[in-house]
This record gives sequence, structure tokens and C-alpha cells, in this order.
Amino acid sequence: VYHIMKDKKLRELLANAGLSVAGTRAAMEKRIKEFTLRVNAAIDSGHQPSLPVVAREVTKLERDRDRAGLKTAAGASGLTGPAPTAATAATSKADTFSRLIASVKQREQSVPKPPRREGEAT
Repeated sequence: VYHIMKDKKLRELLANAGLSVAGTRAAMEKRIKEFTLRVNAAIDSGHQPSLPVVAREVTKLERDRDRAGLKTAAGASGLTGPAPTAATAATSKADTFSRLIASVKQREQSVPKPPRREGEAT
């Protein structure tokens, strides 16, 4: 539903819910969807949701996600040096794939093949 709303209407909806109107359209849609989901979940569980509390939870969740996104896996693990690039990731995947292929070929060679019977096609 939110993807067909005009930006102005979406911003009004966010402001009425007590949520931030900053960010990209996708971020705003994600924010209001999370808010709606949490409010509906509270209602479904038989609780009367406090809209300002839900708005704060959504804001905190978004802030925590943004902070987690800023940390790279290398930075979080304490590694130093340049961040991995798409080229190094592709090389790593190719190396892994090559090892898997070699492993399968080795297993095929180590498993004895049953003798062929006469009249069987190969």
C-alpha cells in the first residue's frame, strides 16, 4: 500500500505516528511498515499498544540496524587492512568451488565402479 502513496502523504503518516520523516523513500516505507506490524502484533496479542512507545522502539531498532550496518565484519573482528572487495570475494568463491570440484573428482576415483555387464550401454 505504501508504495503507491505520494511522498507527502507518507510523510504525514510517519509524522502522525511520531516517526522520523527523514531518509529515503524505501527507509520511510520500511519504518512505517515496522510500526504498523508492531502495533498490529500488540493488538493481536490482546494488549493495547502505546503508540509513542512503539514509535520509540521502531526508531531504536532502525538506529541499531544502521549502527550494525556501519561495522564491517573485518572491523568487528579486529582485523586491519583494506576491506574485502567484490574481486576478492569472487576469487574466494572460485577457490572454494575449485576445491569442491577436486574433492568430488577424488571421491569418484576412490569409489570402485561395478563391472559392466555385456549388453549394457555406457
